[in-house]
Amino acid sequence: MPACLLVVAALIVWLGIRSGPDVPNERIRTAAAADAPVPAALPRPIALDDEFPASIVSTDEALVAIPLPGGAVVEGRPIRLQRGPDGPRMVEGVTTRPPGGRFYFERQSAPGKAGPVVGYLHFQDEESAYRVVPDPADPLRKARWERTHIDEVVCRAFAPPPDEIPPTHPTDDPIPPDE
Repeated sequence: MPACLLVVAALIVWLGIRSGPDVPNERIRTAAAADAPVPAALPRPIALDDEFPASIVSTDEALVAIPLPGGAVVEGRPIRLQRGPDGPRMVEGVTTRPPGGRFYFERQSAPGKAGPVVGYLHFQDEESAYRVVPDPADPLRKARWERTHIDEVVCRAFAPPPDEIPPTHPTDDPIPPDE
């Protein structure tokens, strides 16, 4: 048995594993991040209340105040709003402070994989966006609000359209006479 412990200890030293939860494995860290930029830390996701999206709409339904992970609040104006028996069920609109953003939130009418609420908020010309996702750690899959990369929210990396293709049966091309 002591020989086994000696082999394990030698392996730990050889692999460069250090004890403690806050000390990353130096070999893995340097190999994975050799030429990749270190991303900025994302703010911690926030849990959404059971009244969301009704809780972000003003009583006169003219304004929306969306709390963001990290503590900021985005204000907006609803363009489309659908009501349910217990208040606004769906709200879609544009941001007014800061301007240039779009949002959409909807409470699901039936339970499903997407969770109780779906939605997003994104700003034009920004690389990050916000989305509603079910909390994987919650057995009830309650909704949470998280910041993510824009490509996780909006499809914007479409291929450019193909060049103009000539028609299959051109009518203005000269046709040689039959012989």
